[in-house]
Amino acid sequence: MKGYLRVASIMPTVFVGNPLKNLNTIKEEILKANSLSVKFCVFPELCLTGNNLQSLYFDRNLLEDAKNALFSLITFSSELDMIIIISLPVEYNKNIYEVTAVIKSGKILGFVPKDSFEHKDTNKNYFSVLEKDIENFQLDDTERNIQYTFPFSKSLVFYNENFSFSVTYSNYINENIIKEINELPNKLSISKKICENEKEWNDENKLSYYINESINI
Repeated sequence: MKGYLRVASIMPTVFVGNPLKNLNTIKEEILKANSLSVKFCVFPELCLTGNNLQSLYFDRNLLEDAKNALFSLITFSSELDMIIIISLPVEYNKNIYEVTAVIKSGKILGFVPKDSFEHKDTNKNYFSVLEKDIENFQLDDTERNIQYTFPFSKSLVFYNENFSFSVTYSNYINENIIKEINELPNKLSISKKICENEKEWNDENKLSYYINESINI
């Protein structure tokens, strides 16, 4: 890959327990980033709802508002040439999961669940760990009559012909991972060596994915 991708780590004001109000702030920040030619927008953990809400994560209204905020953000992204990475609680099979959604140009590319919690992390008492990857997870946006189908897995790699990337949580990062990233010519392509042998590259304007259980990042 030649040149650079501009990445923005954004810290918006978060209104605790109010996903729809947070959505407006997040959209404003995305528009600012877009005006600066940012291609990756990365938001803090659980910024759609607020972090450490404890039993409030089981509240049906909160979960529904978070899901609707996600749908609105996906629609909002349809006119943008940008990847948006944002975290929220999601209900599946009567369990609540903390997931990071990867969004690009009106699509959900995947959900990456948090599957390891530090001892001092109180969220471990409220979020479940996904036991089995789901290659074709579905979410229904009934308001817009859209059904999204995408992978739900901790082992996702997203790529096109120019770069690849994975999503991880900070407590996974260790010295070996940092060393591997630093040794690669393209710092975004932390999975490039695997991708080249797994699948043909898609065209540069279409991001795809594969699930590889051996990836621990």
